Amino acid sequence: MPDLFGWPMAAAHFLVTTLATLLSPMLAGASTVVAIVLFTVAVRLLLLPFSRAAVRGEKARAAVAPQTQEISIANTATIRRNCSVRSPPCTGNPVRRCSPAFCRCSPKCRSSW
Repeated sequence: MPDLFGWPMAAAHFLVTTLATLLSPMLAGASTVVAIVLFTVAVRLLLLPFSRAAVRGEKARAAVAPQTQEISIANTATIRRNCSVRSPPCTGNPVRRCSPAFCRCSPKCRSSW
């Protein structure tokens, strides 16, 4: 079975060791630490557009949350109203008795499960 993280880890290792090699004449012993920090900063900068999009999406979701809650409350009331009168439960097969898929109430009620 191929390793899922084999090539990304190899690429990251190659980039960090190359950075550390390039920085070693200037920083000597701290070159590996600085290379890891620079690599981390670069990855975070690459991911920045995705996090900004997530924040924008969260703001949009928060703006529509009251309307979503109103719709949810209205649908719950409709489902309760449509399913308030049900036929007697099925007898015989215990699976049919417990399963909402075999309920004999209105089709609106069955589609709401």
